[in-house]
Amino acid sequence: MTASADHGVLQQFAPRSATTWWAVVDSNLHGTTWVVRTTDSGRHWRAATAPVKRIASASFLGAGVALIEADSLHPGAPEAPRTEPVYRTLNGGRSWQRLARVQSDCQLDFVDKRDGWCTTIGDAMGRSTVWVYRTNNGGSTWTLISHTGLFGAGSTPGALPYACDKTIGFASTRVGWAAGTCNKGALRLYETTDGGRRWRALGAFPIPKRMRLSEGSTLSLPTVQRSHLAVSLQVLSSQHGTTIVATSANSGRTWRSRIAPGRTGYGSVDLVNVRHWLLSNGTTLLTTSDAGTHWHSLKATAMFVNTLGRPLTLKFLSPQVGFAGPNINGGPMWWTRNAGRTWRRIKITAGPFTLG
Repeated sequence: MTASADHGVLQQFAPRSATTWWAVVDSNLHGTTWVVRTTDSGRHWRAATAPVKRIASASFLGAGVALIEADSLHPGAPEAPRTEPVYRTLNGGRSWQRLARVQSDCQLDFVDKRDGWCTTIGDAMGRSTVWVYRTNNGGSTWTLISHTGLFGAGSTPGALPYACDKTIGFASTRVGWAAGTCNKGALRLYETTDGGRRWRALGAFPIPKRMRLSEGSTLSLPTVQRSHLAVSLQVLSSQHGTTIVATSANSGRTWRSRIAPGRTGYGSVDLVNVRHWLLSNGTTLLTTSDAGTHWHSLKATAMFVNTLGRPLTLKFLSPQVGFAGPNINGGPMWWTRNAGRTWRRIKITAGPFTLG
C-alpha cells in the first residue's frame, strides 16, 4: 500500500457486549466517515448510515443507541468556538434524529439515553482550558456547567484547575473523574459528585523513593467499586518506564501503590475492575485477579503490537471477554473469551474498506 492509496483508518472501536460491537472508520484521503455495527461478534457488519460526511465524536450505548457529533471542516478558535449538530439513533442506525448543536470537536460521553456530556479540553504545554456541557434530555438541549478559563481567568466556581493536561470521563449521572498530568510530572485525580459542575482533588499518589516523574508520565481514569478505586500510572524516567497501579479503599483519600513486575513498563494497561488487571508490553500479557497480590504471565505473539511496534490497546468488558487493537496507528485487532489464553482475529468491513 502506497502512502497516497485510499485506505480506512480506525477512529473508534466500541464493543458493548461479547456480540455487539460498533466501529467508526475514516477514509485517509477523502474525509469520509463510516459507522458500522455487528451483532454476531464480527462475522457480519452492517452500515449505520450516518447523516453527516465526517464525525468528530461518537458515544455508543448497547446494541442500538448511538450519538454522533458532526465534524467541522473549519473549527474556530477555542475562545470563539464553532458549533456542530448532534444526531442520535435508537435503532442501530436505520434512522437518525437531529438534536441541538454543541461546541465543535467536543467529546461526547453518555451514561444512558438521556444523560450525557460534551467536553472540550484545550491542551497547551501541561495546562488546559476546559468546557463541560451537560444534557439530561438525550441531547435536545445543552448547558455549559463548568468552564476553566485561560490561566484560570473567568472560571466557574469549583471548575478544574488550569494547570495540568486532563482526561475526563463519567461513571454515572452524578459521578465523574478527571485525570491530570501536570508540569514537572505531577499526577492528580479529580472527582465530581454533582454531574460535572464542581471538582475536587483527591489524595496524592505515593511514588517510590528515588523515582522522579517526567513530563511524559501519565495517569488513567479510575475503575471504581463503591469506595474502592484503582488507577494506573505510567512513570517515565531517564532510564526506562515503570508501571504502577495505585489503589484506594477510602474513596481516594489515601492510596497504596504497587509496581508491576518486570524491568520495563507496560505500554498498555486495562483495569477491568478494582481486582482484575491486565498489562501488556507487546510480548507478554500480565494478569492479576487479586489486586496485584499474585501475577500470572501469558506469552503473547506479534498480535500484541501495532505497525509502529507499540503494544495494542487492551479493552476488557469483563475478566473473560476482552479486545486488543490499535489506538491511532494501524495494526491487527483481536478478541478473547477466555481471559487472554487464546485470541481470535477481528476484521471490520466499513464502506470499501476491510480493516484488520
